[in-house]
Amino acid sequence: MQVGAAAMMYGLGVVNELQGGLSFFLAERGLRSVSELVATAEAQTIPPTGKAVCEVDLATCTGCGNCSRCPHRAIALDGRGMPTVDRDRCVGCALCVQLCLVGSLSLHGSAVRTAAAP
Repeated sequence: MQVGAAAMMYGLGVVNELQGGLSFFLAERGLRSVSELVATAEAQTIPPTGKAVCEVDLATCTGCGNCSRCPHRAIALDGRGMPTVDRDRCVGCALCVQLCLVGSLSLHGSAVRTAAAP
């Protein structure tokens, strides 16, 4: 689904870019296949107790901007080039966590939203 949306948004050339990026990503983590990546992700699955959202550890963040590639546009860079998370846009997919090269992003808790009092 996300690959299809990316192709519609950026054109079919993005498929080659995604393939190259995936190959680099796997090699960087010492993985030989997408199957190994899936097994790693399944071991880190958050229980379905509610919606988890991304949190940024600004102390370790290098400001590379890789996380701002969030397909839900939930992460933007502020004036200093540091990521900020729009909790309403974040769906807890953890793609940003996987994109972070230094481990500054993580998913936390069941962020249950309540309606604001009128």
